[in-house]
Amino acid sequence: MARSGRGPPWRQVLLSPNSTVANVVLGQTHGAAEYLTRNITVLPITVAAAAAAVFINRPRVQAACLVVELLMWVGYFGFQQNALTG
Repeated sequence: MARSGRGPPWRQVLLSPNSTVANVVLGQTHGAAEYLTRNITVLPITVAAAAAAVFINRPRVQAACLVVELLMWVGYFGFQQNALTG
């Protein structure tokens, strides 16, 4: 199995704030509650990506980080996105 190292998780950490900025600038947020709803998944994804980059040689940490990221993406696209567009 090929290992890509710390690069991809750190890229995720660096790109996560861009999601928040895009939601603020392009999302036309109308208050703190909507801002929180739009960005609630960004923080756990960023923390999980940073942990994955720091603990690159720990398979259990890597697996836990992957689970956190997948659950946040499923939660965002499965539940929050419908509430935001409707």
